[in-house]
Amino acid sequence: MRRLLRLFFAIVGLVAVLYGVASLTGRWLGTPPWWEVRTCSADMRQSDVDEKLGGEGRQPATFTLTHMVTSEPRRGREWMSGCLVVVGLALVAAYGAWPTRRRDSVT
Repeated sequence: MRRLLRLFFAIVGLVAVLYGVASLTGRWLGTPPWWEVRTCSADMRQSDVDEKLGGEGRQPATFTLTHMVTSEPRRGREWMSGCLVVVGLALVAAYGAWPTRRRDSVT
């Protein structure tokens, strides 16, 4: 059980270091979720009333819905990536510092 826990720490630590470094050096593993803030906005406008319909009444006004998604850089995003690298290194260090064998108890 301890061996599996040590291995888990090592793998998660290495993945965290790799992902943190990748996000700091050009996002070659994709854009991390903390890198940008995406905002959505919808705008509804009334379009011009159409011509007469069939010579009798007017057609009801139509509305146009415009949906926009914008992304802005998040403040402190480099710090978040750096913290991920530090946490990953701490997990790898925990893997290295974890004793591999039980010490014999002296009685």
